[in-house]
Amino acid sequence: QQIGAALGTSVLTGLATKLNMSNEELTANIAEYMPDVVNQLTPNGVVENNPALIMSRLMGMLKNT
Repeated sequence: QQIGAALGTSVLTGLATKLNMSNEELTANIAEYMPDVVNQLTPNGVVENNPALIMSRLMGMLKNT
């Protein structure tokens, strides 16, 4: 429910449709992977003020999945 509230129903439905998943499948996947994403993007427990570095880390994570 929190993921749906954060993203909004229309965004969630649009993403789920593009990924050929149900909303429930998508939110379950997001809930499963979100803690790891946050941990990797905040290695010292702090969000860095460097968008390029954040995007680089995120792209590296996506390539490794």
